[in-house]
Amino acid sequence: MQEHELKEYQRLRAEGRWNAASEFREAERKRLRAAGRNRQQARDESWDAMLNKYPPQDGQGPARQSAVALGRWSEADAADSEPQLDEHNQDAEFADELQQLALLTNGQPTDADGDIDFAYRHMALPTVTPLMAPSTAAWQWYLYARSEPNKFLEICAKREDAKSKMAGTITNQRMEDDKRQQFAVIDRIEKALTLDVEAIVKELMEKFPMDVLKAVRKFDSEWREFIAMEKT
Repeated sequence: MQEHELKEYQRLRAEGRWNAASEFREAERKRLRAAGRNRQQARDESWDAMLNKYPPQDGQGPARQSAVALGRWSEADAADSEPQLDEHNQDAEFADELQQLALLTNGQPTDADGDIDFAYRHMALPTVTPLMAPSTAAWQWYLYARSEPNKFLEICAKREDAKSKMAGTITNQRMEDDKRQQFAVIDRIEKALTLDVEAIVKELMEKFPMDVLKAVRKFDSEWREFIAMEKT
């Protein structure tokens, strides 16, 4: 916003007439476009018409000059889309809220996913204001979604595709980790099932010799068969 525009904007805000003036200017711009004016002409003439209709109430305001004479719009501005102009006006209209939002979110960690999700959920709603956004970045994403919905949705689609691929990679890695853990458990079980009989008997004889000997006597016949097999 040019310095002279900012002064007029601040004046109309202070007089409590900015909303009405902005609505009038937008209606005038659309009428001029329908009458055959190009974008730059419609913008300039609608601005002038707004200042004519809403002059300073006390008569002491800055002298109004033609927007064309002031060079208010560049050639690049003239090529901009109409939704982008609306966003430009929204930033001006919500200047106070934007300052509050910046103060409220100062120092907070960035959350790109959250910002884009906010814009995606609210892109169809024209009544969103800055203080409804979680951050200034979310507000800018909202404005972009409103002015360039196709490009914004393309970004969202690419983002979701990347997240899906990442999730698939993480899932595969987790499956491999699970397999390794399962195999490790199986190895421990197999090792536990491979008993060291000699060590077990030795330990039992040291701790419970009489009990072991009494138990062994019950297998006397099996013992004799084993001795006979070793002799053959």
